[in-house]
Amino acid sequence: NDGCRFDIVGGSKYPVSAKLEEQLRHEISASGMIDRIVMHGHVRDPQSFYRQATVLVVPSIFEEPAANVVLEAKSCGVPAIVFPSGGLPELVNHGTTGWVCRGRSAADLIEHFTTCVLQPSVCRQMATACLQETDRRFSEERYQQQWAGVYRSEELSDRSAAQTFTDLSLQHKVDSV
Repeated sequence: NDGCRFDIVGGSKYPVSAKLEEQLRHEISASGMIDRIVMHGHVRDPQSFYRQATVLVVPSIFEEPAANVVLEAKSCGVPAIVFPSGGLPELVNHGTTGWVCRGRSAADLIEHFTTCVLQPSVCRQMATACLQETDRRFSEERYQQQWAGVYRSEELSDRSAAQTFTDLSLQHKVDSV
């Protein structure tokens, strides 16, 4: 698709990754696609990239527990294509807010990315689902309700502990008499 542009945002602090990044820059240059594939490195505030993105691709092989990048993109209405690594599959509702690849290969990524390119309406539906899920799961109201529930359960727990202590104290007094 001539309208596609690929923004690669982020980088790594590990020397082995720096070598891979340099190799990728060389391959992009050699392919003649330097105007369509841009490596930005570390970006302090990626929000402008999320607002322009159609899809986020996270081919992470690291078993990270949760990638903030997926949640940040989702809050901007950007579905994600992720590898089945660590907690990534738990952040994407497959087929609704993005796709979880079957494996960790380029072919797996291409399968879902092709859907985005050939069926943009699917990505638009997913974008809406991302915003709805973000609102449902991470809204300020839900956050307040969950904390209120924690406080209520702690109060009940404290009352139960106090009541148990009182009951035991009374039982001890009765046994002593």
